Amino acid sequence: IEDRCLARPLNVRALLNAAEADRAVIQALAAKGDPTLAKLTADSYDRGRSDGLLQGLRRTVRELCELLAIELTPDRQGHIDSLDAEALERLCADLKQNRCWGRDQE
Repeated sequence: IEDRCLARPLNVRALLNAAEADRAVIQALAAKGDPTLAKLTADSYDRGRSDGLLQGLRRTVRELCELLAIELTPDRQGHIDSLDAEALERLCADLKQNRCWGRDQE
């Protein structure tokens, strides 16, 4: 269905199928540049970047431990998983400098 009052043509299937209708609404909101949808998209992107950064830092800590022959006990694994990005960066720096797992890291 095409009409100038629609932001984009509407697929007839969207009238008969709830999932198609949802997709049509989202596509129309995106075509209109809806600020709420744009904010949701930006928030999702930011969460993805943050999650990716954490995964990369955790992987880096684990690889440093492997290279330095530092045992990764279950407690240490849990500790790594509990840290935020800033703490993981400090842990990386400490591992590189001291070449061991320090007491304050437990």
